[in-house]
Amino acid sequence: MWHHAPMRTITDRLTRSARYLAFAAMPFAILNCSSSDPDVSGDGGGTAASTSSQSASSSGSTSSSADSSSSSGGDPTTTTTSGAGGSGEGGATGAGGSGEGGSGGSGGAPSEEFALASTNHEEGAKFADKYTCQTAGFQNSVMPELHWTPGPAGTKSYAITFIDVTLAHATPSQANGYHWVLYNIPATTTSLPEGFKQADATELGAKQNSNYLGPCPNFGSSTGTKTDTYEFTIYALAEESITITGTGTAAVRDAETKLEAKNLGSAKLTGTSNAFSTR
Repeated sequence: MWHHAPMRTITDRLTRSARYLAFAAMPFAILNCSSSDPDVSGDGGGTAASTSSQSASSSGSTSSSADSSSSSGGDPTTTTTSGAGGSGEGGATGAGGSGEGGSGGSGGAPSEEFALASTNHEEGAKFADKYTCQTAGFQNSVMPELHWTPGPAGTKSYAITFIDVTLAHATPSQANGYHWVLYNIPATTTSLPEGFKQADATELGAKQNSNYLGPCPNFGSSTGTKTDTYEFTIYALAEESITITGTGTAAVRDAETKLEAKNLGSAKLTGTSNAFSTR
C-alpha cells in the first residue's frame, strides 16, 4: 500500500492540471466562434474573416439585378450585395420596353351627303314670284334651277317630285297638291337648268307627267291669303328606269307612293308660297 500512494498523488495532480487547462481555453473557443460571421457592411477596403458560404471575396463584389420592364418603360428594380473588401456595384439598368399600338384599319372616306339645292332658291325660303303662278299664270310657271350631289353607291337613276305638302298630305289628301314628277333621269345627271321644259326632258332621256306647275295656293283668287309649304324631293334609285302609271296629278301620286317605298336615298328642298292667280 505504501508503494501505490505516490502514483495516486501524481495522477491526481495530472487530472487537476488537465481540468485547469480546459477551463483556461474556454474563452478563446468562445471568441473564435463569434468571429465566424462574415462582414457584409460593404465598407470599401475593410477585411473580414468569414467561413460562411455566402461571403464575397475580398477583391470583388457580387451584384444581382432584377429588371422589371413594363410596356410603358417603367424603371427596373436593382438589388446589390457587396462583399468584404469592396463596394457592390448595381446591375445594368433594364431598358423599358415601349409598346406601340397597332394602327387601326382605315375605313373608306365617307361619301358626301346626298343633298338637293338651287341657285334660285334657299332652303325653307318663300319662292320668288317668278317661280310661281303669280307672274305668268299656273301653266307657264318657271322652274328654278336644281342641282344635287351624287347619290349613294349603286345609284342608276333619279326621280324628282314637286308637291304642295299642305294639300297632298292633308287628311283627306287633296289631288291638287301633286304638281310634277320627272323620272328615269340618268345617274350621270346632277342638275336641271332653270326653266326646264318637256323638250329638255326628251333630250335627257327622262320622262315627266307634264310641264312643271309652280306654287299657286290661291289659284282663282286675287289675293294671297293662304300660304302653303312645298317640297322638291329627289330619289336615288337602283334601277335605270321605272314605270309610273296615270296622267296629271294621278301620275305624281303614283310616283310618290312607289318612290317612297323603294329608293337608295332621298333629299329635299322646301319652300313656302302665298302666290295667287286667276289664269
